[in-house]
Amino acid sequence: MKPYALPFLILFSLSALTACGKDDAEAPQQEPAPAVQPAETAPAVQEPEAPVDAPDLLETLKENSGVLTPEQEAEIVARARQNAEAAAKSVGQNNEQIKLAGDRAEASAKQFLAAKQSVLPQ
Repeated sequence: MKPYALPFLILFSLSALTACGKDDAEAPQQEPAPAVQPAETAPAVQEPEAPVDAPDLLETLKENSGVLTPEQEAEIVARARQNAEAAAKSVGQNNEQIKLAGDRAEASAKQFLAAKQSVLPQ
């Protein structure tokens, strides 16, 4: 860098800083935003029609926890079979292998549900 260019760079830098400082000093003060007015009407709160006795509710939940209806069990078995057959098709297995995968998934689902029922307290 030439030694005679240094004063010009310093002068340019100082003039740029001075120009930035003037904008801040001359900037008009902004008024604060007006406060938001609260809503005059509050939304209606719905009260429960009849209070439920908590001990009865807890007892009912304990009795029904983990209990599946026969329809739910059938749906679980059918879904297991469908998912196994879809997985077998997606990897390119033949029809016999697809049927075998579905049969095994169905048997496994039934075995799981039977084991689950034997573990649950009666």
